[in-house]
Amino acid sequence: MEIAVAVTYHPDLDRYLLLKRSSSMSVFPQRWNFPSGPIEDQQPKNAACRELTKETGLDGTVKKRAAPFGLDESSYTFTIYPFLIHVQDATVTLNVEHDQYRWVKDRKIKTFDTVPALWTDLERLDLV
Repeated sequence: MEIAVAVTYHPDLDRYLLLKRSSSMSVFPQRWNFPSGPIEDQQPKNAACRELTKETGLDGTVKKRAAPFGLDESSYTFTIYPFLIHVQDATVTLNVEHDQYRWVKDRKIKTFDTVPALWTDLERLDLV
């Protein structure tokens, strides 16, 4: 499955947006992630922007993209397409996929129970 990831950054806050997947999600419930979702029938960049808006109500500007990378996790195989997206608004409206959010400094991200390869998104985008 191809997944677009919106690594969401608020430059004025100097923080990244993490979302906690709700317990009703079948894949990685209760784990923290960036807004993300399947690419479907569009360009990966457009899918990342779509997922950001769908999951948070935010709009942003794509600042950078990283080369896709593979992830094999238990019974799932993903191709991940990371994008750095800057937002100006910090007011998040969550959809049913998530039940919490946090604006987090990059050094604090590793203290969260995240989906696999979340830190790899940051590394691939040369953010850490």
